[in-house]
Amino acid sequence: PVSIYTTNSETIIINSPGAGEPNNDRKSRWDILGEYIQQKGIGTFIKYDYPVPDAHWKFQTEPYSHKDASWNQLVVESLIRVIDHALENSLEICGSATPTLYLSGFSAGGSACGAVAHLYPEIRQILLLSAYDSVADYFYAGIREFTGEIYMAYGADDTMAGFLAYGMRFMAEKASMIHVQEIPDCD
Repeated sequence: PVSIYTTNSETIIINSPGAGEPNNDRKSRWDILGEYIQQKGIGTFIKYDYPVPDAHWKFQTEPYSHKDASWNQLVVESLIRVIDHALENSLEICGSATPTLYLSGFSAGGSACGAVAHLYPEIRQILLLSAYDSVADYFYAGIREFTGEIYMAYGADDTMAGFLAYGMRFMAEKASMIHVQEIPDCD
């Protein structure tokens, strides 16, 4: 499922959800954000869902799977399909055939953003919120090749996201800029 909050801003912001969010969106926060961004004319906001993991450790190198398929691959391919759809329909959804495109992702969604951003020259900035390396090798391979700007925020009490944020400068050596912000008293 995809929700598109259209504008004529010539900008598209695609938000990639966390692993459990399709079933638990914390009071529709992405819809509220999409409506706000649309009302302010900041950009066309796109949110989508990918398959929720339904099993653990079916694949030796992946913690999740979905219907006996690689969940990592499904997450990455889902985001690629959403980006392709947005670019193919950009004139209709944001008023430009050559839009400015941003990716943002929460937790596993941030990992997906890091995995695919390098595939699209239109993407010059990504925002990773409380991101983990959830899609594993896809994330590491993609983030190594991304040449744009990386913005990260994580809660001070979220140790794993903090480790990834700390290591980003070693992983994303081609990035033009990396900005990391720790949020105090937050998990």
